[in-house]
Amino acid sequence: MQLDSLMIYHLTKELNQSLLGAQVREIHQIDSRLFELELFKIDTKPMHFLLSAQTPTYACILFEKRKNSNFIPAQNFCMSLRKHLEGSRIVSIEQMNLDRIIRIEFNRIENNSSIISKFLYCELLPAAPNLILAENNIILDACIYHKKNDRSIVPQQEYQAPKNSLRMNFLDFNEQELLDILVHPLDDKEKTVAEVLFSLFNGLNQIIVSEICQLSHISSADIYHSLSLTTKKILASAIVQIKTRLQNANGLFFYKKANKVQISAISLSIDKEYQKQSVN
Repeated sequence: MQLDSLMIYHLTKELNQSLLGAQVREIHQIDSRLFELELFKIDTKPMHFLLSAQTPTYACILFEKRKNSNFIPAQNFCMSLRKHLEGSRIVSIEQMNLDRIIRIEFNRIENNSSIISKFLYCELLPAAPNLILAENNIILDACIYHKKNDRSIVPQQEYQAPKNSLRMNFLDFNEQELLDILVHPLDDKEKTVAEVLFSLFNGLNQIIVSEICQLSHISSADIYHSLSLTTKKILASAIVQIKTRLQNANGLFFYKKANKVQISAISLSIDKEYQKQSVN
C-alpha cells in the first residue's frame, strides 16, 4: 500500500503520540535503504522505529523486537546517523505542508553543555524516497545523493523541499480564506477543476478530488473558469468538510466491492455498493 499525504497526516499524529521524548539508544542498518532506530522512554518497552528510503515508502514503530533482527554492516549514512543522533531525544515530529515529508527534530546535549538540534527529513515520495539529515537547514548527509537542476541533495548544501511541496496546505485555511484562493484569477482558462485543485493544494489525490466535486455537485472534468461564484463558494465549503473529516478520523477506511478495495484516510460518500470498514 502506497502512503498518500492524508495517510501520512494520520501517521504523523501516531508518531507524535508514541515517540515524543524518546531517546535514541542505537541505530542499525537492515539493508542499503532501511534503518532501525532503537528508542527508549521511561516506563515503556524499547521501541524500534523503522525508516525506509525504499518504494513503497513507509515508516513504522515496532513495540517488539523483530524476529529476524539481522543487520548488515553500517554504511556511510548509518554511520552519520549514529554520529549525530545516538543519545539524542525526539522533540518534535511534523508533516511538512501536508506533503509526503515528515520532519523529525532531535536534540542532544553536547560536550560544551549546549543543546544542538538535528533534523531528519523522511521524504516518503513514491518517485524519489529519501532520508536526509540536516543541521541549521544544511544537509549533513543523505541516504541517496542526487543533483538536479532545481534541487541538490549532497552534504553542505541547503536543504530545500521538492518543488511541489510549495503548494498550499488546505488545512491552514478557513472557508472564507479558501474562497479567496479559489476566486483568484487563473492564467490558463482551459484547466479543469481537478487540474486547478491539484495545482493549488498539497494533500489531494484523485479520490479526494472526486469526493470534493461530488459534495460540490460538479465534475472534476468541468472547466474551472466556467464555475460561478456560487459554485466556488460550495467548493470552498466542500474542502472544509474534507478538512473536518480528516481531523476527526482515527484510522483508515477500506471500501470493498467484489475483489476491489479502495483505501482512504477519510470517510467517503462513494458508491453505496461498497462495504465500508474502518481500521484504527
